[in-house]
Amino acid sequence: MKVLVVGAAGFVGQRLVRQLHAAGIEVIAGLRRPSPAFAAPGIEQRVMDAAKREDVAAALAGVTHVVNAVMAAPEVMVAATRNLAEEAAKAGVKRFIHLSSIAVYGDACGVLDEETPLNPVNTPYGLAKITCETWVSKAAAQGVETVIFRPALIYGPGSELWSARIARLLYARRLGDLGAAGDGLCNLVHIGDVVNAIHAALDAPGAAGQVFNLAQPNPPSWNRYLMDYAHALGATPVHRLPGWQMKLEGRLLAPPLKVMEILERFQRRLSRLNALSLCLNAIPDAKPVPTFAGIALEHVAQKWAPVLRNNMRKNKTIEHEFDSVKTRHALAQKLKIGITVPAPVTPSLIRLFSQDVHYPSAKAERVLGLRWTGYETGLAETAAFYKT
Repeated sequence: MKVLVVGAAGFVGQRLVRQLHAAGIEVIAGLRRPSPAFAAPGIEQRVMDAAKREDVAAALAGVTHVVNAVMAAPEVMVAATRNLAEEAAKAGVKRFIHLSSIAVYGDACGVLDEETPLNPVNTPYGLAKITCETWVSKAAAQGVETVIFRPALIYGPGSELWSARIARLLYARRLGDLGAAGDGLCNLVHIGDVVNAIHAALDAPGAAGQVFNLAQPNPPSWNRYLMDYAHALGATPVHRLPGWQMKLEGRLLAPPLKVMEILERFQRRLSRLNALSLCLNAIPDAKPVPTFAGIALEHVAQKWAPVLRNNMRKNKTIEHEFDSVKTRHALAQKLKIGITVPAPVTPSLIRLFSQDVHYPSAKAERVLGLRWTGYETGLAETAAFYKT
């Protein structure tokens, strides 16, 4: 068995590559640029852009199993999955494991098992995941054994979206007891369980041609999860948040914070390229040229800072994130040098807190022998990793 993990630099991919290597499986890390983390233990790396067909064809040489763990913009995920599925069939790959998402079900509520129809009324991300599954099905029609996983909210050490971000919001008192707005089910799955499921599916006889939900049984409510996580982090006391605060977060704060978050990310990347350029050219007394992202970020900050300040005076738990910023210029300057922009609590996240939905995953237990990380165990491990 020779396994190519595409998207090996990502959250799931990194941990999967390390686990397969430790188990003595010949594994190849497929990624866009070499990583020292894989070079040190002697793991083979194949530099590739999965959105480029010629890169995929070259990376598949000698490979018997493929794991598609690419996480990117919707159009990139679709292009990468199409290339991987088609080239895997041509290369004679035995088994193709694809990491999809519960996003394929959209915002449907109730009990959604693997036989539930996919929801075409969906987000761009969810529609991309549906399209990706279609390409995987086409590979199956050409004789490739395929396995599709639909993980829920992947949490644990290293999870930016569902562990690190939530921790920051709890420390900032921007999340807590949400009242009736937090009565939806929090469908978590530990990163270790996702990796174990993929590992088992590499050679499980009954896995070929199957789709598996991955979500822990008996999910807690969001209120319970947020309060338990806050106590584990030491982000106490946990307060009941008024309804108007969530409306303020979703309708007023989320749009500018999301824009600033995106621009700050671009600014960091461009700043690294700028610094590299200056080092390579070794120009005496050279100074970085202002980037478009930096200029745009300053404009957004100057425009929105007075609005944010006026509305946050009502709520000290939000305002304290900005209390070191005394003027519009200071806010722009701090953002440009790379401080972390406060995470937005988006309308979609707020809707998720009240969504009454569950994704039964007994099939993974039955076919793959999967055993779930206990709720308390996973929470304690995650909190220990992020505790400040």
